[in-house]
Amino acid sequence: MEAKTKMSELLPFIMMVIMEGWTIGLTIFAKTAITNGMSPFVFIVYTNALATVILFPCSFLSHQDDRKERPTFTFSLFMRFLFLGFIGITMAQSFLFLGLSYSSPILVCAMGQLIPTFNFLLSLILRKTELNLRSTGIQVQVIGILVSIMGAVLAEFFKGPLIRPSSHHLKQTNQLLVFSSTPEFWLLGGALLATAFFSLSLSNFIQKETVQQYPEPMKVVSYCSLIGTILSAVVSCIVERDIIAWKIKRNKDLILILLTALVGGVIRPNIQVWLTRMKGPLYVSLFKPFGIAFATTFGLCFFSNSLHYGSVIGATLLGMGYYTVIYGQIKGNEEETSCDDSSDSLDKKIPLLQEKMEAKTKMSELLPFIMMVIMEGWTIGLTIFAKTAITNGMSPFVFIVYTNALATIILFPCSFLSHQEDRKQRLTFTFSLFMRLLFIGLIGVTMTQAFLFLGLSYSSPILVCAMSHLIPTFNFLLSLILRKTELNLRSPGIQVQVIGVLVSIMGAVVAEFYKGPLVRPSSHHLRQTKQLLLFSSTPEFWLLGGALLAAASFSLSISNFIQKETLEQYPEPMKVVSYSSLIGTILSATVSCIVERDINAWKIKRNKDLILILLTALVGGVIRSNVQVWLTRTKGPLYVPLFKPFGIAFATTFAVCFFSNSLHYGSVVGTTIVGMGYYTVMYGQVKGNEEETSCDDSSDSLDKKIPLLQEKMQV
Repeated sequence: MEAKTKMSELLPFIMMVIMEGWTIGLTIFAKTAITNGMSPFVFIVYTNALATVILFPCSFLSHQDDRKERPTFTFSLFMRFLFLGFIGITMAQSFLFLGLSYSSPILVCAMGQLIPTFNFLLSLILRKTELNLRSTGIQVQVIGILVSIMGAVLAEFFKGPLIRPSSHHLKQTNQLLVFSSTPEFWLLGGALLATAFFSLSLSNFIQKETVQQYPEPMKVVSYCSLIGTILSAVVSCIVERDIIAWKIKRNKDLILILLTALVGGVIRPNIQVWLTRMKGPLYVSLFKPFGIAFATTFGLCFFSNSLHYGSVIGATLLGMGYYTVIYGQIKGNEEETSCDDSSDSLDKKIPLLQEKMEAKTKMSELLPFIMMVIMEGWTIGLTIFAKTAITNGMSPFVFIVYTNALATIILFPCSFLSHQEDRKQRLTFTFSLFMRLLFIGLIGVTMTQAFLFLGLSYSSPILVCAMSHLIPTFNFLLSLILRKTELNLRSPGIQVQVIGVLVSIMGAVVAEFYKGPLVRPSSHHLRQTKQLLLFSSTPEFWLLGGALLAAASFSLSISNFIQKETLEQYPEPMKVVSYSSLIGTILSATVSCIVERDINAWKIKRNKDLILILLTALVGGVIRSNVQVWLTRTKGPLYVPLFKPFGIAFATTFAVCFFSNSLHYGSVVGTTIVGMGYYTVMYGQVKGNEEETSCDDSSDSLDKKIPLLQEKMQV
């Protein structure tokens, strides 16, 4: 029995060590294949497709004992699988292998140690964990995060001298295998790898709760692999249009695909599920830093001129931070257990219904977050495509008419269906309401979008982000001008908002007038991407573009004021959006007919322009507005604006990754300052609302109450 117990302890340890060694070995082979011309997107599709083919029958066989009590496959469960496939496979693997192509396996190992850090930060953002700095577990995790960030910065920015300079030895091995890339894209590789592991952390949050709802982990992995393969194939077909890129030219590439699918896609998840059941959720995680040792050993033994002291030291620090965060999690769990032990017996046990409600609550927090992040990414992506289309000759006025017309056609039936329950008490459509809708259509659609796309044609998406963050500043200034807000400088809320306004204006001035050096100077790489997509214009009209974008944000602020009061009179937001879109389309068509008198300007000459119009109408005109209305109802009016600065991160990332000679330090610094001012003004609004609430609670007068509440009190 003792021998059997020792073997049960030793066998999992050996298996996990071998798995980490295999993973690093396959990473080196993948690096070699991608460097030698294999597309990372095609590689992802083939490996996931093969893994899915093997996983599906295995997953059904592994759960065949549970057939009598099989969980129900619902639509919400499908949406979870869709997010898991998109975030955990398509996004994570795309960023991972692109990052690997620009860096080395040692940096892959280093950035992989950030997963516990991202998990902890996400748990704070999503309010799964309370930042109680008196707790020993939280203190240890915070220390681990600081160590991890320090290690990541060191591995990313400090290379140091070579550990093993070039020699005449192992020249043949260096020709057969590739370990590291040239240093010019090292920072880009690190950023992509960090994004990949952040996506993986986000996927882990969803997967954990999905397994609670559908407790068949291998089937969850299979369904996610299938969906991820389909989405990866779609992305790959868009990126790799040349049929030659899909051909496997070398036998060793085919062997690599087979091994990666078997080991990474089938054997590894099965072993991880088995060991998690047998040893607990933290056992598998403990072996992650072993990859650093394997990568360092392989780099020293088989590759010269590839491994630097900075990479090894940074990766080692990351491994130390990784274990520190894991230890903090264990301490936190022990503290929670001790609190439970000291509580009453009824508080110890959590009923099954309560657990399901908690899981549902967690998903209700996570899903809106994911949706808003994706929406911001989509918006920046469409902005880049719109910039390209307008620069290549498409009229911005014609573009506005087509997108709004299509959005209106879709919005109208959707808006009436969404409010069909209120048909018995339908509100009266008055002349004053029509005038409000007319102003919203003119100012919020026609003027705003005309200024926006004209400004975009003269500038870049990063300046669009900067100027759009002035909306809270304009809202505050308009509320002072229209006497909606009193300028009481003794109020902390007003003080914070004034500081935020000054910071936002300073950031806008920096983004507008100071360009600074290029973040990524021109290189011979990605020239084809530069021809397909455009990010920035010539600097001669930059100031004009910024002024037009600021005017667009100001118009939108005026429109928001009118729209807010319109919804009080006509509380059916989707109908208000539909009517405004219709009126805005008619007015935009009138303006466009005056400006664009040439009939050729109205012709859609390229298929990609038609696709852009369809996507902009669907995402920008229909999906985004519906998502914003829904989240405003469920999460409050300040939830949606909180995600606006995410566009800065997306725009900067896209520019650095895919566009050289396009992004200047002045634009990034200025936009970041505007983003800080944006959050400061919003925080001031929250403080002001809290002050008003406290005044209302302490006051005997009913004059400060909302009119509706005052009427109820009078009744």
